[in-house]
Amino acid sequence: MSVPVSAAPELLDFLSSGDAEEREVSIGLLAELVASAYGKDGVVLGEIVRDTGGLELLSQLLSDVSEQTRLGTLQVLVNLCSDAVDPNSAKTKRAGCSSTARACRCSSSPSRTTRTRRCWRAPRCRTW
Repeated sequence: MSVPVSAAPELLDFLSSGDAEEREVSIGLLAELVASAYGKDGVVLGEIVRDTGGLELLSQLLSDVSEQTRLGTLQVLVNLCSDAVDPNSAKTKRAGCSSTARACRCSSSPSRTTRTRRCWRAPRCRTW
């Protein structure tokens, strides 16, 4: 199943849901979309996420109760920060640095997901 870029705003809306299962499904679909978006689709997707407050929302999901949601969120963020997905990923990195770093500092869990998250964001925030 291929998820069209035009579905991104709706998927981001579903990520705000109070229902954990709905968030898991939505982040899974968004991760699939981001993983398959390149070139023009990647540029459009990056713009949608940046312009709709998606980075702030995604940074909050890094602390979600569901490990599946946290890992899917990390996958989405990593891909959005890749030039291979979005040639304008530097804009995402700059815009997402403060909100994602803030979310990472809020968690004190010793889990593998949290450690991965800290390792992924902390050094880059100083260099972007």
